[in-house]
Amino acid sequence: AIWSSAVLGRLLPKLPRPLVYGLGLTLALGLTSTLFALLSFSHALYPAAAWIAILASCVAAAACIVSRVHAEAALFEGFSKFQFACLTALIAFLWIGTLLPEIAYDSLVYHLSYPELYILNHGFTHMPFSFYADFPQAVEMLYLFGLLIGDEITAKAFQFLIAIAIILVMLGVGRHWSRDHRMGLLAVAAFFSMPMMLFNVWSCESDIGACLFAVAALVMMALWMEQGLCGYAALSGLFCGWAMGTK
Repeated sequence: AIWSSAVLGRLLPKLPRPLVYGLGLTLALGLTSTLFALLSFSHALYPAAAWIAILASCVAAAACIVSRVHAEAALFEGFSKFQFACLTALIAFLWIGTLLPEIAYDSLVYHLSYPELYILNHGFTHMPFSFYADFPQAVEMLYLFGLLIGDEITAKAFQFLIAIAIILVMLGVGRHWSRDHRMGLLAVAAFFSMPMMLFNVWSCESDIGACLFAVAALVMMALWMEQGLCGYAALSGLFCGWAMGTK
């Protein structure tokens, strides 16, 4: 996420930092999903591959930090202490729910069980007994990563990262188009006040991931229409592809 945010920070130098970091985290999640899909196709799903990916990511992040190519601007510039406290409380609330055991039916039946079968077979395995196995599985590749190095809680941690990305994108969109950070806070409050959103964050479902990629695609399309840079359209297409590959 640090590396991708650094790259996007250079491509999008005039955008608010929350939006850059949110889109950077979204890009990192999409690339991670693609990486583990490729490992699944090549039947190279082993814990060593996951740890090599983590090590490479840490090296890239350290290089970005050392070279100071990441953005230095404050993420929460202009926030009052009360607004910052409310946002921190929401993030803590989301994290606590992430640590609960998985009980959602869909998550147990196929969102987690199928990636576990892929791990046991070191790659994609045809499952003619269930049509769910033929659904798009971009977010399931993130769960697969979590299961490869940990357990269901590690897999659910990716849902937490998706929620953080949504929060950052909303804060950035509010600051960019309304010039008022309170609009982003209002969007975050409205979004996470819906019980179904909390349920999706706290379980290994695919809806919240599809929401993130779809919103990121829409934001990049709006930026392309606003500034006319083809790279924005390309990123919009990339995010749109991950959204369609999720649900």
